[in-house]
Order: sequence, then structure tokens, then C-alpha cells
Amino acid sequence: MKKHYLTILLSLLVASPAHSAIQTITGSNFDLVYDDTKLGLFGAPSVAGNNIFFTPNNFKAESLNGAGIVTSNSTINGMQLVAKNGFRFGSIDLTEFGDYLMRGPESFVSVSGQLRAFDGANFAATNTAASLIVSASTPLSIIDGLNHDWQASASITNATASKFGLTGWLSSANIVNITVENLLTAYTEAGPGPEQAFIEKKAIGVGLIVTSAVPEPGVWSSLSAGLFLLGLMATRRKNKI
Repeated sequence: MKKHYLTILLSLLVASPAHSAIQTITGSNFDLVYDDTKLGLFGAPSVAGNNIFFTPNNFKAESLNGAGIVTSNSTINGMQLVAKNGFRFGSIDLTEFGDYLMRGPESFVSVSGQLRAFDGANFAATNTAASLIVSASTPLSIIDGLNHDWQASASITNATASKFGLTGWLSSANIVNITVENLLTAYTEAGPGPEQAFIEKKAIGVGLIVTSAVPEPGVWSSLSAGLFLLGLMATRRKNKI
């Protein structure tokens, strides 16, 4: 009987399709390949044009009445941008949005994080990072008990130096690996009145600025041959006249 049950169990395991964690979203200039088990609080991505969007789920930090420091952090790992059709990356711009609320003089909120990119074929030399910076137009400083919006951004361009000083690698990479790290912090200190500090991430977008595709060596050869033929035809026509 036990052998019979074991046979049934093995047959079910073989018949059940295995769930793959690797997902691919097809885009016009690049494909997005990611591991759906490494998205953390960012949520599943979507691609529109040359932009990748995430809608976070419950990514927030809140401290009440002297609870001290409360943090919420998450990191996206294992995300790749695979260029196609001769596309070359010009820059990777990370933009994030959210809201916050502070009530009481001893309340404080902050958002920090990092955008990191590298070429998987040469990880050590191309490892490049940029810190997330809150926009000066949306400072996290208003204490009035009301919700206020915030915006933060980070950018890696072809001129941004890697950890070891290398520049210019981004436009030469066919596959760019991306990591996004975020940390939300809320703080309250016990006081005579109510204290509340709340900050939440509402949306995050990784936008890619498109640059002109760099012609491959074969394209340059064809172009040179075409220019040579045009010059030869022009010379023959001149001589004939």
C-alpha cells in the first residue's frame, strides 16, 4: 500500500509543471529579465516604451508616540536589461514618488537608497552606483499633521565612473544588470503631545534615456563600400561629361 501511494505521489510531481522564478517582459529596444522571488516590496514590474515601472505594496515606515526609529527596507536583485536591435544604453534614471506625514516637534522621516548597474560580462570593472537624493522641491521637513508628496532620484550615465574609475562602459554593454535598494525611516520621540512620523513609497520608475544606436563593424563596412561606389559613379559621370 505504501509503495502504491509513493508511486502516485511521484507521478503527480512529474506531471505538475515546475514554476520558474525567471520572468521576461519583451520591450521594443530591450527585454527585461528578472527573478520574481527577488522583487521584495517593490512589486512586479511592467514595461512601457523605454521605462520600467513598479507599484510597491505596503512599502512604508511609521513611528508613533516615542516608538523611536522604525525602518522599512527592500532591494531588487537579479534584474537584467537585454539590449536588442542595435540599441545602446545612454543613461539609467531612477525616479521614486511617495508621501509623508509628521505630527509633533519630535518627529522625523527620511528616504535613502542606491541605484547600481554593471555589465555582467565584466562585473568588477563596471560596478557603478548612484545614491538616491530627495528633490529640493519636496523636502521632508513639513510638520503639520498633513500628507505631503516627496520625490527622489538617482542617475547613472555613460560618463559616471565605476567603483574602479572606468567610464564609457554603459553604451558598450549588451546586458546591464540593475539593483535598486531603498530604506524608509520614521522616528518619534516621546513628548507632551501626540507624535507621529509616517512615510510611504507610492511608485517607482526606472527610465532609460535612448541614445542613437552605435553601428556595428559590419554596418560601417557596408556604409564605406556604399560611399566608395557613389564616389566612383560620380567620377565616371564627370569624366563622361
